[in-house]
Amino acid sequence: MSGGLRVLQCGFSEKSFDVVYSAHVFEHLLDPMATLLEIRRIIKPGGILVIEVPQQFRSLRDRLRGCLVGITGDAGEGKVYRSPVSAIHHVYFFSPSTLRAMAQQAGFSTHKIQT
Repeated sequence: MSGGLRVLQCGFSEKSFDVVYSAHVFEHLLDPMATLLEIRRIIKPGGILVIEVPQQFRSLRDRLRGCLVGITGDAGEGKVYRSPVSAIHHVYFFSPSTLRAMAQQAGFSTHKIQT
């Protein structure tokens, strides 16, 4: 126990989960591939893995739109444009293609990627 926080570590049995959902976790991990491999071990055959990560670096289209937003003052589509430097606490930054490649390397097949 450190600083009032009790940290428990527990292991999961192989093939014990139908679904694993990770929201805004992978960008903070020191070894995301090790985590993917562990998820592969504990997820049932046919199970579903959902990974949600921020898209820190916008496309050229979105960056140009951000410049226009600055000129017009219109936020457009409810998006907030921030500098990637504001997320310096992230260890990794994923694009759809890098996340797909990692998942495939860990033995997953990709059914859908959405940005």
